[in-house]
Amino acid sequence: MTITVGNKTTFTQTPASNFETFNHSHNTGADGFLFCHFSMPNGVNFGSCTYQGVSMTLISVKNFSSLSQRNAVFALENPPTGVNQVKINFTGNQWNSTSCFAQSFLGAQLGGNVVNLGGNSSSTRTGNITISANSYIFTSSCSNSGILTNQIPTGTNRPALFTANAIRQVRGSLSASPLSAGITSCRSTSSSNITLFMYEIQEKASLVDSSSNFLLMF
Repeated sequence: MTITVGNKTTFTQTPASNFETFNHSHNTGADGFLFCHFSMPNGVNFGSCTYQGVSMTLISVKNFSSLSQRNAVFALENPPTGVNQVKINFTGNQWNSTSCFAQSFLGAQLGGNVVNLGGNSSSTRTGNITISANSYIFTSSCSNSGILTNQIPTGTNRPALFTANAIRQVRGSLSASPLSAGITSCRSTSSSNITLFMYEIQEKASLVDSSSNFLLMF
């Protein structure tokens, strides 16, 4: 089934609590898929995440110690449609700005590959991710200063799905269309230390109709 890109929600706020909530509207259609991306200062860690009370699967969490920042991604297959609440829990009170982003798809599934690269002294971060045919790639980056480009694949600048100031600058982008199977290079650039997170939004596998595979016997 071809992936359809659905609604998105961007929400940035200081929780002043051990959790944060915001509303997101998930599209109606077959094989719904929702992922949520969070970024915040690393004084506390991420806990569980739910959508309308349904637990989401933790895809990745990483502490970028050089930037004193932490990010996490959660995902859910076949989430409830319509406007529902996302709730992200923390291991303690978060008194700093936290970036929250939700993106819906149709025709997608769990199981996509993840690559999460920390920051270094370079203003350019490049990495490779292996994907299946017809997958999208989502990338995000975190930096001390403004993020200049998110390239998916490398050499193709993509507009921001969201930007946020969560003490550090955060930006996310999505490939322009589904990509071919294989290894894809992605890149992010800034004027200072930068990270690179890559996530494959994988096409829902088609069910094989075994009823057509039979031999007529006479």
